[in-house]
Amino acid sequence: MSYMKVSMLKINRTTEYGLLALLYLSRKGKNEVRLPASAREISNHYDLPYEITAKTLQKLKESGWIASIHGAHGGYRLEKPLVEIKLGELIRHLEGDTQLVDCGSTETANLCEFQSRCDIQSYMNGLNRKWVEFLDQQSLSDLESSALAQTPTSISMFQSTLTPSEAHS
Repeated sequence: MSYMKVSMLKINRTTEYGLLALLYLSRKGKNEVRLPASAREISNHYDLPYEITAKTLQKLKESGWIASIHGAHGGYRLEKPLVEIKLGELIRHLEGDTQLVDCGSTETANLCEFQSRCDIQSYMNGLNRKWVEFLDQQSLSDLESSALAQTPTSISMFQSTLTPSEAHS
């Protein structure tokens, strides 16, 4: 049996960590108390490197999607519902502009050694536009729905974190 090497379009780890953090904060914010979560809590939950998780949360804070809460019981809290955050927006915020191919933007078009004799540049530019449009149509609430379908019991971890006095304050 022969195996073919698979090449994938990939988002970087920072974006993956950002998605996980936003999902975690959204789940934790489902109760009326909206408890914050620390970078350590999120990194421990998903077994992520703490330093990268903390830096990713800072970048998410800059976007206004989350806020930092200071104090002994501080951390980060989701400020914008996932339905209002688009995957394309998140990727651009954490990774910068992304292209499927080098000729997909005027900034990188000169990186292609075939540009002067390329017959597919227009097609590839159109493909790139469609890719960006697709990402901009994907709401992070879709991510939450997908994650809930895969692990419906994961929400219960937040329900047990409230003490009776916190639930009624």
